[in-house]
Amino acid sequence: MKKKLFLVFVIVVILGFPHMEALADSVTDTISIHIGYFGWDEDQFVEKVTYHWQELDGMFGGVLNTHEVIYSYFSGNRTYLTAGRGFYIRDLLEYAGIDFGSISRIDFFTMDQTVGPYRSFTRASLFDMPRYYFPYLAANEGTGEIYADHGGDLYDGATHVQPMLALEDYAQWDSVGWMFEEVFDTSLFSATNRFRLFFGQLSPSEANTSSSAKYVYKLFITFTGTPVLSTEETNIELKVGNRFQMAVNVSAEDALLDSYVSENLIWTSDNENVVMVDAFGNLTVIAEGEAVITAAFGEASVSAAVRVGGAEVVPIAPIYPVTETGVGSGTGSGNHGDGVDSGNDPGLVQDANPDASADVGETVSETSDIMPEEPIMSTIIETREEPELIIVDNTSGMYILSAELMNRPEYAALVRSVLSRNNIETGGEGALSGARDGGMGADAVQLILPLHEPRSFMWVASLAFAVFFISGFGYGTLSFKRKL
Repeated sequence: MKKKLFLVFVIVVILGFPHMEALADSVTDTISIHIGYFGWDEDQFVEKVTYHWQELDGMFGGVLNTHEVIYSYFSGNRTYLTAGRGFYIRDLLEYAGIDFGSISRIDFFTMDQTVGPYRSFTRASLFDMPRYYFPYLAANEGTGEIYADHGGDLYDGATHVQPMLALEDYAQWDSVGWMFEEVFDTSLFSATNRFRLFFGQLSPSEANTSSSAKYVYKLFITFTGTPVLSTEETNIELKVGNRFQMAVNVSAEDALLDSYVSENLIWTSDNENVVMVDAFGNLTVIAEGEAVITAAFGEASVSAAVRVGGAEVVPIAPIYPVTETGVGSGTGSGNHGDGVDSGNDPGLVQDANPDASADVGETVSETSDIMPEEPIMSTIIETREEPELIIVDNTSGMYILSAELMNRPEYAALVRSVLSRNNIETGGEGALSGARDGGMGADAVQLILPLHEPRSFMWVASLAFAVFFISGFGYGTLSFKRKL
């Protein structure tokens, strides 16, 4: 007999152990609050804060006052009385910085509910409608019919209660409130259900015992409406080759949502043959025409019209190096930057009067086959920031520096310096006008420099010849030594 009893005990322990382990794992020390909007998936909700229970428990130096409150419930045929010590949910949300008036719904997730929330409430049903504790609520054990235990009205002695997350609690089934109050003592409190949701009843007949969730570990706050998107750039004028970043302002119920929405906007262009847009709102202009750029998040969106014109091109004579005496007919001292060319000095006529550029054109025509000694474009390219400011014209073999680039004092100075060191003259009306004050002038739309590809063949030929010569010399020397 003893052996049978021992065997039964072992079986009960074995079968009960998984349940005990699961129960222990269900208790949590922290609770988190996540925020979002209707239609969002769970993984889209943004975690706003996470608190340890001691940080919140005013009895242990926490920030929230705790309250001891009794709640009544009805299961449909039985009564359920419980007492809890904890903090009001409204106080928790206010401490977390939640805009209470913007709340639409609250979802309560529990450790023993693996899929979705255990219980959901609208703000109106949980906070705006008055909830009560009914001390005389009783139920007939046979029929489940409710009645007033003291023979009066069920609403007699009803006390308004607020929704709470209890840190510790104690409960009894099939009891009446006034009798429960007589036997209850705070020494009966246990923290094994932390955090537990208590919220009372709207009426004595409301059957909501199963909604008294325990092991709550996170709240999902759903806000009303949607984020509002706006932009000041509703009409954008661009040129072919330009880049531009479109800025969108986000206004949501929380600053964290502002950031989240901004980082997850969906950008589209209705005409990618004209303007393309990436995931960060950067526009790349492809061709002339019109396009509408849209930034969207869920049902919220904002758009801007983009009109693209052709690149502004003012043809000028190419820039070539001068390695022999020029033939210009100008008269002057020949000093760099004095505005004239003596015909013997290969100076840079960067400050020349545009009307005097015809003489320079004659010099250009005689020296068009000579490449500069210094890699001008590599010097300029290494210092530039925006790639669209330099365009390669594959048809003419030229580099084109845009007017925007040439109007920057630092680039203008760089070009003057490099050209001067290479003894390069310029031709073409307005090519380098306005350099005197550090800028390049509004009419200096482009500066065109020749590519260096013509040099590549000479370099390769020279290198091949050198390798051939060195190899031949080495082979001859080795053969001579072998003969000796």
